[in-house]
Formats: sequence, C-alpha cells, structure tokens
Amino acid sequence: MIGGQGVSDGVLAELDRALKDHELIKLKIAVGDRDLRNTLIVELCDRSGATLVQRIGNTATLLRRSPSPDPRKSNLLRSL
Repeated sequence: MIGGQGVSDGVLAELDRALKDHELIKLKIAVGDRDLRNTLIVELCDRSGATLVQRIGNTATLLRRSPSPDPRKSNLLRSL
C-alpha cells in the first residue's frame, strides 16, 4: 500500500523485492486525488522498471518479468 508519504526508498526496496519474487503484483494507492494517484503509479513504474497492466480505482497491477523466476513464488508461473 502506498500512502500519503509517497514513494520513499523503503517503498521502492519493497516493490523491487515483490516484483523479483512474484513478477505480477497489485498495489493499493491510498491517496485521495486521482491525478496524484496517476503520478505515483507512473513514478513507481519508471523507477522500478515495471509495466502498468491494469488500474481500477485505487488498485494498480504491475508486471516486471524476472530473468530467473522462482516457480514457487512467481504469480505468472503458478497460473500456468
């Protein structure tokens, strides 16, 4: 969940870890303004190298493929 504090180093580190492990993740953006949510999502994608797959309301789904995914953790491999 991303709150009013925005994109910090801790948020980026956790996002990187989650994308490395799971490749496909959902994020809740807990900011009231739509424009600010859009800005945060773009910044997160740019800084993490992820792609926005879908956005519905306060929830964004991000994808970043891993070169060597762990089949026990990857949301992409488990769904096949």
